[in-house]
Amino acid sequence: MFDTWHHFRAGGISVELRQVSGRAIAAIQFNDAAREPSADLFTETVTGRLLPGEGAIDLVGNIQALDAVGNTAPIGVEIFSDQLAALAPIEAVRRAAEATQRVLSAARGVIGDER
Repeated sequence: MFDTWHHFRAGGISVELRQVSGRAIAAIQFNDAAREPSADLFTETVTGRLLPGEGAIDLVGNIQALDAVGNTAPIGVEIFSDQLAALAPIEAVRRAAEATQRVLSAARGVIGDER
């Protein structure tokens, strides 16, 4: 399992992912984070994650690095967010899907790749 939030908060960078076997990651949890961590990381991880592309994580670089090593893991949007939770479910899903598609399109230079 690869989680973009945990990788970023642990100080990980995209280029490191090129050292991982493409088969080593079975699933990707996709989300974004503010550049600076909250004083309370537990609260941030369960209430303050951001939509893909709305924070400081190099998500485009993450996807490009994983693609380069042949990773084909499914990408699941995992955004624990009080802001999204306050929305109607259909609106939260729409925003998450659109944000994810924008990042994937930027990473892969195509539209509609739902890998």
